[in-house]
Amino acid sequence: DDGQLLLNGRRTSFSTALYNERLDRLATASKLREMKQSGYNMVKITDSPQPGYFYDLCDSIGLYVCDQADINSSRSGDSRRIGGNATNDPQWKDVYTDRALTMYYTSQNHPSVVMFSLAENSSNGYNLYESYLALKQAELSRPVVYIDAGGERNPDAVPSGLAPAADRTPAFDMERNAGARAVSQPGSGPLPP
Repeated sequence: DDGQLLLNGRRTSFSTALYNERLDRLATASKLREMKQSGYNMVKITDSPQPGYFYDLCDSIGLYVCDQADINSSRSGDSRRIGGNATNDPQWKDVYTDRALTMYYTSQNHPSVVMFSLAENSSNGYNLYESYLALKQAELSRPVVYIDAGGERNPDAVPSGLAPAADRTPAFDMERNAGARAVSQPGSGPLPP
């Protein structure tokens, strides 16, 4: 409907907190309830896959989730030339697609998950296009987004409020956590630095 995300037939706006912690169930529940009480209604996963209970908690607490594939190739730079970044190096296609589909199949049945994100800080290129096509083949109704697509064809429209405003750091921006790190999925291998 005019590029707006409709949930249960209603236009929905988001107040988004970024989240990449790996906490036990009790600590996660406390953190999510605190986010909800602070006025956030969306949690965008960044950099780190979450355990199943994370999605269960978001379902029960009433927080929307933008789940994100475990892809961050920012250490490779932002070159979009072929091979300039793992995102545009065809030899990494299967790893990218596998991580996107692993994310999808992990969280697809949770009503809190209203959209899927291809990656974080990974430039754009062939592998994200292929990941987008794989996700769109698996998921027909929820949007697939990628904030860093730069107007290219692989994300669906990015709803306003998904990315926190540049002048406002969310109180729960866990990207500042020095202990945060990407976690490889078995068999997918690490992304290049």
